[in-house]
Parts: sequence; C-alpha cells; structure tokens
Amino acid sequence: MKSLFLVHSPVTYLTSVLVINELKIRREDAIIIFFEFKKIEENSTYKSISINEYYGSNKALKKFQNYFHYFNVINRIDRIVNTTIGEEKFIAYVPVLIFAGKALITHTNCISFNFIEEGLGHYYREETLESLSAINSRDSWRSSISKSIKTVSKEF
Repeated sequence: MKSLFLVHSPVTYLTSVLVINELKIRREDAIIIFFEFKKIEENSTYKSISINEYYGSNKALKKFQNYFHYFNVINRIDRIVNTTIGEEKFIAYVPVLIFAGKALITHTNCISFNFIEEGLGHYYREETLESLSAINSRDSWRSSISKSIKTVSKEF
C-alpha cells in the first residue's frame, strides 16, 4: 500500500521524512507531493512530485492553456494520484485540511488519513476567532467551478 504525503513547507517535509522512518514505510511506497513548496531535487530517497509540474511548460501559450485546464485543484490532485499509483489504495498524510488536503483525502482510493503537522493556528502570535477557524472551512470538500464561483474567483 502506498503512503502519500502532502508537503507545503520545509517543516512538513522534515515531518514527512520522520514519519516515513518511524513507521518503517518502504521507500518505494512513500510518495511526497509538494504543494506551495519547491520540490527537493536532491532527494533521490523518496519519489517526489510537484503539483505545479502538472501545468508547467516552457512555451507561454501551452503554460497558459495548462494553467486553466488544471486550475481545479481536485482534478490536479486526482490526476497526480492516478498517474503515480494507478488504482492502488493509499494512506494520505496531510499537514492541515487545506483545499489540496481535502482533495487528497476524499480521493476514492484513499482508505485513511493522518495529520502530520500541528496546524495553522500555531503560526499565529495570538489566538483569535479568525486564527481558530480554517480558511474556506465551510466550502465543499470536492467542489467544482460551477458550485463554488466565489471561492474560485478569490483564488484566481
């Protein structure tokens, strides 16, 4: 069974490596998905993928076309998972329930998920009502552009 780690910061990356070692996950079963964080090229120990690779291109027109084709994070996450592991079942390890994390843990082949970071609230200087509620916490977990125009327009 595969273990997919969603990484959005250096701390999350280091936590992922520690979890892999602690749980003795086989190297071929550990896959690190980089989101909003540059993929670590030097790491040949674990398979790693950048979400941004799925709409990257050297040609400006193709890059523009791919950006809109894969603008929907859910489609991008689903494509990454399906391309990387096919129909194999997996366990997801997410730092917090950001939109990409929600998409990963609701994938049809995800059998369970675990949190691997303390959460966004720990990065605030003081606790406020706003810091305790996650961004887009009331949004649908697997939405589409037509269902969530407000959220999509804010992200765009």
